[in-house]
This record gives sequence, C-alpha cells and structure tokens, in this order.
Amino acid sequence: MTDKINIVGNDVLSKGYQFRFVVNNNVITTWGSSWNGKEIIKVNDEVVSEQRSYKRKSIHLFKVDDIPYEIEFNMIDILRGHLQCTLIEDGVHVETQSIAYKHPDVSGRQMLVDFGKWLLAGVVTGLLMGFIIANFVF
Repeated sequence: MTDKINIVGNDVLSKGYQFRFVVNNNVITTWGSSWNGKEIIKVNDEVVSEQRSYKRKSIHLFKVDDIPYEIEFNMIDILRGHLQCTLIEDGVHVETQSIAYKHPDVSGRQMLVDFGKWLLAGVVTGLLMGFIIANFVF
C-alpha cells in the first residue's frame, strides 16, 4: 500500500474521485462519483467496466490483451472522504493510490466544528427562506 495520500479538498465533490495507472503501455483511468456511487474504469479511453456501488468496497474485473485485471475501491474513512484504489494484474498487486477530502490527521473535534458550521448555516438559511415565503409569498 501507499503512505502518500493526495488531499484534494472540494475537487472531489465536484469532479469525483479520479485515479490514473500506467501498466504495460496501457493507461488505466478510474472515476467515481462522490454523489451517486457511479464508477467507471477506462483503458486507453475505452470503458471496460461501469457500475454503481454504495458499499465501502467495490471490485471491477476486466481483461486487457487476455490479461486479467482488477480495480478495488476501498473507502477507508467516510467522514474524511479517504478512498484507496488498488490495481491488481493477474492476481499480483501493482499499485495502490489514495485520495482524501480532508487529511486523515485532522482531529475528530475539528471535523465536528466544521460540521457544526455547515449545520448552523443550513438552519439559518432554512429559517430565512421560511420567513420570506411565509411573509411575502402567501
């Protein structure tokens, strides 16, 4: 496994999880939606596997030039958005890449503070919209 975690912040929410592997002169790219669980695996820009998964771990099996490959997505930490993507060629581990929305070293307390800020913003927005609708629309 890899110790390097690519911290991407808000990009993962808008662009999804993206990984890129180069093996045997083939470029294997993966994309996974942060919103609807859709996952797409491409080899040299040609889709070889596509599925939706809401599980913490999903596996894609495909062949390139009669060589079996496997891509495994493993959600390590849902709160921090830490996802690992592993490439396996003919049963042998090739490479593992890792992406996270927030760094794994961010404390649980800081995560709660951040969540609280978003929750407060949502409550204020909801109350404001309710007030506007109740007083000006009806």
